[in-house]
Amino acid sequence: MGEGNACEAEKLSLEAGEQDRKAYETANRVADERRKAALESYELASWSAEKRVQYADALEHLRKAEQLTDRARDPLEWARVQFAIGWVLYDQGQYQQVESVLREVLKERERLLGPQHPDALATRHYIARAVHSQGRFAEAETWYRTVLKLREKVLGREHRDTLITRTNLATVLDDQGKYAEAEAEYGAVIGVEQKVLGREDRDTLETRNNLAIVLDEQGRRAEAEAEFRAVLTLRESVLGPEHPETLTTRNNLAVALDEQGKYAEAEKEYRAVLKLQEKVLGPEHPSTLITRGNLTDTLQQQGRYEEAEEEYRAVVNLREKVLGPEHPGTLRRRNNLAIVLNHQGRYAEAEVENRAVIAVEQKVLGPEHPLTLEARNTLAGTLVHEGKYAEGEAEYRTVLNLRQRVLGLEHPDTVATRGGLATAIAEQQKYTEAELTFSEVLPKFEKIWGIDHPATLELCEGYAECLKGQGKLPQAKELARRAAEGARKVLGPIIQTRKNTRSYWQS
Repeated sequence: MGEGNACEAEKLSLEAGEQDRKAYETANRVADERRKAALESYELASWSAEKRVQYADALEHLRKAEQLTDRARDPLEWARVQFAIGWVLYDQGQYQQVESVLREVLKERERLLGPQHPDALATRHYIARAVHSQGRFAEAETWYRTVLKLREKVLGREHRDTLITRTNLATVLDDQGKYAEAEAEYGAVIGVEQKVLGREDRDTLETRNNLAIVLDEQGRRAEAEAEFRAVLTLRESVLGPEHPETLTTRNNLAVALDEQGKYAEAEKEYRAVLKLQEKVLGPEHPSTLITRGNLTDTLQQQGRYEEAEEEYRAVVNLREKVLGPEHPGTLRRRNNLAIVLNHQGRYAEAEVENRAVIAVEQKVLGPEHPLTLEARNTLAGTLVHEGKYAEGEAEYRTVLNLRQRVLGLEHPDTVATRGGLATAIAEQQKYTEAELTFSEVLPKFEKIWGIDHPATLELCEGYAECLKGQGKLPQAKELARRAAEGARKVLGPIIQTRKNTRSYWQS
């Protein structure tokens, strides 16, 4: 080939190369635009499925979106999709997975955006929620306080996101039994929200709803009921009587009525809420299932055990279908089912159910999660009912040690376990030891639940039998009289014998 031809060949080749390079770049640009469009479509599909409570579908859509991301190429895009995955996993109750996913998201967001960027702080906030939901309350409190400090610095003390974190901090204080601190924190948040957001703002009303809950947990039932009614009036006015948040407050009001022993009134309220939720949200929505479960609790407390068992089984089946068999809410209702079996004297069945629930909770939630300890506490009571007193005592002692460490000495759950332990000891005729425990625990029951609460009355009955076993008849007679009169006053014919009442505190 001559020099002229070589030059011409070089020129043509360069022109062809440029054309091919431009076509390649255009194709890549179009392909990436298509990739991003597909990514956004999957994200939107996931959001829509989540709103319809189709969590499995929502996660499947996001997994397809995940395949279109590359952590090395675009870590922030990857982090956005992973954050959304974490959100859906949270809805499914997969809290350990949520924490694992979000910790990786946090690494990228803090590396690229800085630790004080709002997206990094949002990630920290949801890690705190995941830790909180796993029952690691002290650790969650630390996380919330860190996020709160940063959000106050970056966003300001009156920013809505700052107030949300502060509200969650109050909730974890509540969960630890630090009721006075939680109440003070809620009160402070409400003061700011009413000033900045307004008295009728949805966040303001939500915080007032939470305040009512902590009042109820302190045994201040009348105050709690009044607060729930005030919030309900505002929510009905602002949002309407059929809005989900309005119905949530009505459900909470029914809980407050229930805990005052106003079972007929509570049942009526639950049924009204349930009817509206089934209409507005559908019969399989998680909020509907919560109300249906609460209604079933009231049936059980009225001694309608067969009816309660049928309802618990229906609720468990629906929860397994909608949320999965390992969701904490599903496991809680299975534990309730074990309790109602216990009430019917079907102790062997109850024990099988107890142990099955505990096995799943230990795997999914961990051995120290409050729900795991709740199920083990139920098992301890079941063992006592079966006459396995030493085994029941050992189980109560294990639960007590864990609850003291996780929740604290004065937490109601810890106190309830001590009550169960006293009964287990007394059943073995170790009366001196049992009497000491009964005498220490009874004032705590009275403070937490009130003197006429079924749990307190049951403890009085057990205490009376313990004293009777020692020949201390005058004291035993007085406690037995108090238990009988209280039961007639609060429960009427529902609780007549110790066999029917003995496992009350298991719930």
